[in-house]
Amino acid sequence: MKGVLVAATLLVTSAGLMGQSAPVPAGSTHAGTDHAVPAQSPPSYSGSAPADVLPVASAPAAVTVALDRTVADATLGGTFSFDATVRNESAQPVSGLIAHLNVLSSDPSVYVDPEDWSSHRSQFLDVLPAHSSATLRWPVQAVTAGPAIVYVAVTDPAAKTVAVSGPLQVTVPQRATINAGGIVPLALGIPAVVLALLVFTALRRRHLR
Repeated sequence: MKGVLVAATLLVTSAGLMGQSAPVPAGSTHAGTDHAVPAQSPPSYSGSAPADVLPVASAPAAVTVALDRTVADATLGGTFSFDATVRNESAQPVSGLIAHLNVLSSDPSVYVDPEDWSSHRSQFLDVLPAHSSATLRWPVQAVTAGPAIVYVAVTDPAAKTVAVSGPLQVTVPQRATINAGGIVPLALGIPAVVLALLVFTALRRRHLR
């Protein structure tokens, strides 16, 4: 009787083991089927990647530029100067800054060529320490009559933004022209006065004789 129980226990244990399936590796097929188990693929992201895989970029230095005045009067063909102060507002030094002078007219009928106003429109700055500033001077020649706007832009080759100063409003009046209508009476009057003086002098001499 004891031998029969042992034999029955062995048969039940064997049946249980046969009913368990072994783990199927990714990419293999189940026995008796033709369906493959797909291998696990890495997760995909829609839009931006998670923050922990984004590249870390350094923040650009804060640079400002300001002019020493907002209004200037100039004569046509005359020269004037102004200063532009470039300031590094960040806590680290910056280098490679380029300051560029620009000129435009607020009158759509007036054409302005900035190259005529200044032959040295770009100035390159040395290393600008943290929280420090540099002052640049620009001599400018007003070669175009009418209202003009002068300003300075500062950037560097790797920058994604441009710092721009406020506008310098420049007024350049036209040259005064002589009225042709007033020249004719003057041109005729002067010889007449001279002739009258000559006649008067001649008559006076005769009278004295």
